[in-house]
Amino acid sequence: MAAPARKRAHFAEGPPGRARAPAEPGAFERRRAARDAAEAAPAVTLAQAEGRGGPRQTTSGPGSITLVGPGDETAPGEIDVRRAPHGSYGGIFGNPFEMRGEEEREAVVSAYRELLRARTTAQRIAQDFRVRLSGRYPARTTHEKRLTALGRLALRVRRGEDIRIRCACAPRACHGDVIAEWVRKRS
Repeated sequence: MAAPARKRAHFAEGPPGRARAPAEPGAFERRRAARDAAEAAPAVTLAQAEGRGGPRQTTSGPGSITLVGPGDETAPGEIDVRRAPHGSYGGIFGNPFEMRGEEEREAVVSAYRELLRARTTAQRIAQDFRVRLSGRYPARTTHEKRLTALGRLALRVRRGEDIRIRCACAPRACHGDVIAEWVRKRS
């Protein structure tokens, strides 16, 4: 005697004879689509928009963010975006990628931009961009901590505060430009 035929379950397809409704995108897909759309928009760096002399300022909403260098006057409350031990807030805004020479400047700035996108680890980004990860890179600086700190800067600008960030690189290409762009887009 033959075994009775088993009925197949149609979980994925739904009941036979009925068309399946398209799935609604979840939160992950919506965030990915929004991020991809923001990245696809043509970005103009502060350096391109404002030239290479003196403080570079961008206004976005009621407040502003200004990148200043070593030749500019110091102001109370400005934020040092260098690595620890120099940088403010334990160097959380510091670029973990080191330059071995001026020819690596653009690669190091691009690597920092990629780090903020967080598609991979800092070690992998260093390999991809052929730059060196700083020995002073604090392991405690997670991507989430960095983005939280940057989000707080954007919130301060949105609330009308004028923020000055300082780096030793300015007015040359600098990860401070990337920080200012990031804050400008989100304020």
